[in-house]
Amino acid sequence: MFFITCTAVGNYDRVKSSIPEGDRPSCKEIEQMKVDGLKELIPLMMRCWHGSPNQRPTFIQCLDVTEEVFSMHSMGIHDAVGQVKRLMSPKSNTSKTSGATNVSLQTAEESTNDSVDFGRITETERSFNQVCASTKTMSIKDKATFVDRNRAQLIQDVSEVMAITEALGDMVHPETLSKIGKQDTSHDKMRALYQGPLRSGGVKVKAAFYDALKTQHPHLVERLGG
Repeated sequence: MFFITCTAVGNYDRVKSSIPEGDRPSCKEIEQMKVDGLKELIPLMMRCWHGSPNQRPTFIQCLDVTEEVFSMHSMGIHDAVGQVKRLMSPKSNTSKTSGATNVSLQTAEESTNDSVDFGRITETERSFNQVCASTKTMSIKDKATFVDRNRAQLIQDVSEVMAITEALGDMVHPETLSKIGKQDTSHDKMRALYQGPLRSGGVKVKAAFYDALKTQHPHLVERLGG
């Protein structure tokens, strides 16, 4: 509440001076909300507020928690997307919409003195579908399965091996990173990566590898069904 009040009146200097003193917003109201995943997210959020950077969670630790929470709501998100697509469909019957929606549509039509351009809606829906397809998410286990299932193809096709390996950060020991870098070909580098960090690191490292792979080789991931 303190932070909201200060921000509302534009007193950013007060907020800036209060943060180093350990002042943080209260989470009591959030904790009372009956939403799946909050009991996991609130402790994570409070750890991210820690005054000492060394005590704050790493990106991978944040990823573990947030992806786990996302999985709790993935079906709900899918349903919500479906509802939006139905609303955008030119086949939807305006007689089935609520009274408030009908009034809004009538007002818009009267203000423009023109009919609804269903061709434009269809194009918008098509773009919406493309965005949804390009931003679909996978669970950590699904990413790991993708990496295991496509091992042979990835060894054959991945060229940016070192960029991907370096993106794994402290999940790859410096000596292992050096060993991978000394391999003659990208095929050999990928084999060393599979035999080392991807084998010993388990699901988490494979999921991080998938994310880095998608950044470096998006078309390859799409071609393999990821």
